[in-house]
Amino acid sequence: MEETEKLTTKDCVDLAVQAGMGLIPYVGSTLQTLYYGRKDELRFKRIEAFYKELGQSLQDVSERLKTTLNTDNEPELISIIEGIHDEIETARAQTKRTYYRNLYKNSLLFNNRIDQSYYLELLKLLSDIEMRLLLDIAQYKQPFTNLTFKDIQDEIIKGSLNRLVDYGVITSKNTTFNFNTFAGQSSGGFEKEYEINDFGRSFVAFITE
Repeated sequence: MEETEKLTTKDCVDLAVQAGMGLIPYVGSTLQTLYYGRKDELRFKRIEAFYKELGQSLQDVSERLKTTLNTDNEPELISIIEGIHDEIETARAQTKRTYYRNLYKNSLLFNNRIDQSYYLELLKLLSDIEMRLLLDIAQYKQPFTNLTFKDIQDEIIKGSLNRLVDYGVITSKNTTFNFNTFAGQSSGGFEKEYEINDFGRSFVAFITE
């Protein structure tokens, strides 16, 4: 095996799982066939559908590709493409695959590889709930203090907002101080105000347009 063809950690884990299944008495080989046969089929279908949709989305900008694709940054672009492939193989939600398709398309049309690499890593990290909150926040014209969804608990929303702040796509600051008295006990705290920042808007535009 050549140096460039070394097994990745993911390959090693797959081989270990496959070998481990083979050790199960009587049904090991059957489980290997069922699991990896279905897994490979799903991977193939996802990649096939992904490139079909990507090709269609690039039809209208095919002429731009001739002038915007910068081969000087080819290693960085290949790294981004490989990262997208890894995610597409396992992504179950169609919306997440759409974000990866837009990321792929815009990475071909624009050459800021540093931002694009971070966009990819960020998209991997964001949960479906965090992504939903971020897209909703992107519609706000002014800072806000309360964000509610009927199907998401307030505690989950608060935790997700804090993670979005940590990821650098929204900003927060303390505003009014709330002072409450209940059963003779006093308590209080600052209320946080949230707002999407320029980087967050750039990220949202890059994966949705």
